Amino acid sequence: MPFRVAPRPLYVMIKPPPPLADHLHAAFGPTRRPDLLHMTMRPLGDRAAFAGSELDRLRRLLDRFRAPPFRVALDRLGGDGERLVLHGSEPIRGVLRFQRALARLLAAHGFGGRYAFRPHVTLAYGQAPRQAHAVDVVSWTAHDYLLVESVVGEARHELLGRWPLTP
Repeated sequence: MPFRVAPRPLYVMIKPPPPLADHLHAAFGPTRRPDLLHMTMRPLGDRAAFAGSELDRLRRLLDRFRAPPFRVALDRLGGDGERLVLHGSEPIRGVLRFQRALARLLAAHGFGGRYAFRPHVTLAYGQAPRQAHAVDVVSWTAHDYLLVESVVGEARHELLGRWPLTP
């Protein structure tokens, strides 16, 4: 059975700073619009499942989550035949620590299911080479994380919350 994305999925994600997203768009174009480039930390399912107070409960939980800023470094460009992605050749320790802590917190409070986290930024959809190759390191420091509703078919992210990463 093919994988289907919910019509309005929620994600916790980080995004590269706008100047870097613009650079990625120019350097690896044609890519998704710069404002859509992101690294998913945790998918949470369709917005419809967050009726009533569930979205407020999720936001309150994220209000309490604390983590320090972390560096993201991506140095490989490749794909799976359908997506062109930037990923790292080495584990990105800060990203992994953040994602694991977030996933534990969300799971402990009934949010999210199984998710095989593979840090990457999807640059484009369509034909993409399966063979990855080295590129100059693309890096930034994540200073915040976002709760976003992705409007599938409209190429749009609706920001539902933003939280700072503090040392």
